[in-house]
Amino acid sequence: MIDFELSGAQLLAADDVLQVFNEKTVCLLQGVTASGKTQIYIKLIEQYIKLGKQVLYMLPEIALTAQIIRRLQKHGLKRLKRLNGLLYGLKRLND
Repeated sequence: MIDFELSGAQLLAADDVLQVFNEKTVCLLQGVTASGKTQIYIKLIEQYIKLGKQVLYMLPEIALTAQIIRRLQKHGLKRLKRLNGLLYGLKRLND
């Protein structure tokens, strides 16, 4: 398992996300590439899993799936399920 600390800006962003979750069930964290969003997601996911909750982590690009799954597993998040929306949509069309 990898342990890491969030930067000051990441801590502020994580706190903002948690505040949104006090009022809503979804939140979008926007930022430029390589701004540290994934590290924030991982910390928040770890917190929610420890509380016995489930997390839906949606990726903007299917090509990122394997990379993100490996990163989550390196952080000790082992119980992961993957759903490909495109394949699911095609299956529904054929039902």
